[in-house]
Amino acid sequence: MIFTKNDDINNEDIANKVKTFENIVGSALVQKLIQATTDECKKCGANRLEVAIDYYLGKRKDICLKCRLLVPIIKMVIGNSIDIFGISEKELIEMMQDSYWTKGLVSVIKGLGILGIKKPFIPAAPLQVQWDLTQSNLSFDEIHNGIDKLADFGVAHITFIGNIESTFIKHACDRGIYPCLATNGFNLDKIDKYVESGLKFVDISLESIIPVKHDEIMGMHNSWQNAVDSIKKYNEKDIYVEVSTKVNKNNILEIPQLIEFLKELGVGWYKLDVVTSDLTCNQRLELFKLIYMENINENMQILVNDPQFGDITTNIQCNNVNIIPTHFFNLNYTESSMKELGNYIGSCGAGRFYLALNGNGDILPCEYFQDFKIANINDDLSDVWLNNEILLKFRNRNLLKGKCGNCESKYICGGCRLRAFVNDGDFLETDDDCLKELKEVLLN
Repeated sequence: MIFTKNDDINNEDIANKVKTFENIVGSALVQKLIQATTDECKKCGANRLEVAIDYYLGKRKDICLKCRLLVPIIKMVIGNSIDIFGISEKELIEMMQDSYWTKGLVSVIKGLGILGIKKPFIPAAPLQVQWDLTQSNLSFDEIHNGIDKLADFGVAHITFIGNIESTFIKHACDRGIYPCLATNGFNLDKIDKYVESGLKFVDISLESIIPVKHDEIMGMHNSWQNAVDSIKKYNEKDIYVEVSTKVNKNNILEIPQLIEFLKELGVGWYKLDVVTSDLTCNQRLELFKLIYMENINENMQILVNDPQFGDITTNIQCNNVNIIPTHFFNLNYTESSMKELGNYIGSCGAGRFYLALNGNGDILPCEYFQDFKIANINDDLSDVWLNNEILLKFRNRNLLKGKCGNCESKYICGGCRLRAFVNDGDFLETDDDCLKELKEVLLN
């Protein structure tokens, strides 16, 4: 395959559309109108913004006059959004029939009203929360109450980690949160209960194509076979399966084999963790090339948690195909306007699109900052989200220092804040493992 520079077209037209959208949504009047929709409607029995969106999507047939007056605002905001990114209203409405998507849409529109349009964008609540309960000291009721708090806050997606009770999955599902599970495959006996409770998505660790090698990494006998059996059983149950691998120098050469193996198993997504790896810059670049080519083939989505992948993919194309990596999907596109999307939803999502919780209920910017407690599940989550000093710093790309702060790709990439923290003790510092000087290799 030949990689070439991505020469955008109609950039002026796209820039004008984006500017128009910013002017409309960023106006004081529209922001006040959106902010006024966040109270509870006693007549309709729900948040006014949610009521108006459900009416717009055709999920509600009868709403009060006060909520109905909000519908034109919703149509205006959504209409301008889909005009920029080339999505039809019909496609959007069809996609948003799932309540979890609607919850995310509410958070996005509320974010526009409360925070305005930011690069990168910040919703009114994290779209995803990862809750590690492997070593939890919380009681059953405390976890249930925590799920309630996350639901009331507006979280759309939760991933539980550990050998959890199926009732937590059911409770999240009942509260309108998309329930997911990250596992090493050792809860085979609970799969039926998880599925019955409403599990939608599962992430299973597989660290090597070689069973013995995987077992050694996991420190458990027969763990490779259990992981594979879990993948097969979840697929049979029609649960969406993602497999994760922590890539390092010892298994990087196995990744092409793992990709083919997972395709045979019918895996939907394959997530590669390279943030904590010992790979060289050249090895990461070669891995990114492989991921790019596989995603163009569209046989299986391959995700990577390194924000530098965003800078690589939005500046090249292969076989006249462009992709832009988001936090949850790699989007193939032909409309040049989609590249602008990367400046709003690209780069590190820590403390912006997602948060992590540990077994104590402590809130972290992401799962990699284990000693970076910023709050607790018992705190006022809305206040934490809007005003916590650490979260505000994580989101503000204008605070980045050194090369990252001066880089034209700071919105689509911005570097890995964990690597900066490990190297310099400051998560705002330069990511020294930058690939910018090496990426021209792709164009040879």
